[in-house]
Amino acid sequence: MIPIYQQAKDDCFAACIASLLHCPLSFVPPMTAVSDVRQYDGKLQKWLHQYIRCGGYVEFGFPEPLPELMSRMMVSAETSYYILTGTNRAAAAHSVVCLGGMIAHDPSAEPGHHTLVGPVNDGFYRVGFLLLGP
Repeated sequence: MIPIYQQAKDDCFAACIASLLHCPLSFVPPMTAVSDVRQYDGKLQKWLHQYIRCGGYVEFGFPEPLPELMSRMMVSAETSYYILTGTNRAAAAHSVVCLGGMIAHDPSAEPGHHTLVGPVNDGFYRVGFLLLGP
């Protein structure tokens, strides 16, 4: 993982993908180019398969508080990077890169600080993994 910082307020997820793939932010499809998350998910999956030769991206929702979720991930993904999505202080969706039970990189913050404060508006945190594939 190499830290890539977001350039606009709504490209934190793309910055997380770029961080995990060690590529420039400009290489990842921007969220601003689509009208909703489902449309972006389809665009991202196609891009991952076509250009990265990656198996795709899979995401799971967890309703527990952040400390409990991070404890679970410390055991479940101790040596794995993943993307955690919740909300920031402005109640907007925000994504960070995690390793085990720790936030390893926040694309909007100074090193050592993070801005993830709560789950997305349905009460779930999203944990996503890039899948290695053929």
